[in-house]
Amino acid sequence: MLQSLILILDESAPSFCYYENKTALSSKIITEEILSKTITFCLKNNLQPTLLYGSRSLPRSFYKHLDTIPHIKIVPFGYRHIDENSIVISTKNDLVDIEKKRSKLNNLIFKIDKDDLSNLSIYFVKLLGHFTRLNIVFSNLELFNSKDYEILKGQLAIIKPILIKELSKSTFEINFVTDRWLLSEMNNCGAGIKHITVAPNGKLYICPAFYYENQQNFIGDVDAGYNIKNEQLLDFQHAPICRNCDSFHCKRCIFLNQKTTLEVNTPSSQQCIVSHIERNFSKKILDELQTLNKFGNLSPISEIDYLDPFELIINKKNNYIINAQKWNKTQMLQKNL
Repeated sequence: MLQSLILILDESAPSFCYYENKTALSSKIITEEILSKTITFCLKNNLQPTLLYGSRSLPRSFYKHLDTIPHIKIVPFGYRHIDENSIVISTKNDLVDIEKKRSKLNNLIFKIDKDDLSNLSIYFVKLLGHFTRLNIVFSNLELFNSKDYEILKGQLAIIKPILIKELSKSTFEINFVTDRWLLSEMNNCGAGIKHITVAPNGKLYICPAFYYENQQNFIGDVDAGYNIKNEQLLDFQHAPICRNCDSFHCKRCIFLNQKTTLEVNTPSSQQCIVSHIERNFSKKILDELQTLNKFGNLSPISEIDYLDPFELIINKKNNYIINAQKWNKTQMLQKNL
């Protein structure tokens, strides 16, 4: 059931997730007419809008519409009007200015490229103390390979003692560490199920990624509503690999699924492996903190011996084949007695 709606106010709004904004230099801003229709659409359907801002200020007339409904703001770090409720998107280019800030950012998204992965621990140290919640998002996740997985593990090993020290003194949130501690079931992105997106052209999309990848990917518009073909495939219950997984914090990105496997309900190995590396790191941090008598009220995370849940399906299939062969062999022996 839809709960919210993402509204792209400015086509040049930076990406807050795995997709890339291929129209970053565009000057296209949503029209006041489409904005008004979108707000009406939200009010009629009891949806909370999440607004994606670019670096430019909006026309003053827009605020008479925006002020009529509670909303969440996602803004680039350089945006002029950042308040305590804003979710701020940043990159390594913003680190110097972030370090200069005296007050903490409440909710900070930090995007790091695959090719810059070896600097993750350096960037993390620079960000410490400047956020209440940190969401680290890897760009080009679909291109990760075995070398990148080892780099990520190495960077997390460097971060580990720093995190132990800081979390033993104060409480803050980091998406790939603390989210898993609090979850007992999947808490995925929910694109197309919990939320959809309105673009500046007035069309509806499963999420912003589908708009930026191909504007013809729309599923409706703010006048006629939306219709998602094979909508059931977006649901967790129709994702056989994910049902065998306990990396509950994983976004299970529908866009990456379709891009890498051509199936919206089937994740790529990259998405699974990175999520499991994070899951295991989260376990190590929690285990060590609990030996220090911290976070004792949280349930331990179990030990696993795989990084891709697809291995579980393969193992089950192999065991089935082996057991079937054993059964056939037994039957043949009994016939020959």
